[in-house]
Amino acid sequence: MLRGEQPVPDIEEPTTGPEAVAALDLADVAGQLDARYAVEIAAAGGHHLLMYGPPGVGKTMLAERLPGILPAADGKGIAGGHRPSTRWQGRWRKAAPC
Repeated sequence: MLRGEQPVPDIEEPTTGPEAVAALDLADVAGQLDARYAVEIAAAGGHHLLMYGPPGVGKTMLAERLPGILPAADGKGIAGGHRPSTRWQGRWRKAAPC
């Protein structure tokens, strides 16, 4: 390979985008019924989700499958289209220096 006698094999690029999301399905998760239920409820209701636990229990596997069950984005962005920081911006400016 280094001398040019053999061609260098092609390396497959990791798949990203909608194709990768479609390939990951929540039905592939065996067991973890309570965790799957929590992910489904969080996705359906737009709730926050905190996953914690020891390594190897399936947190990343569940998180990777979450975009596949989320509703389509409406184009407004985070928090329905408004910027949360503008609400408190005036109060921060009026604060006394430390």
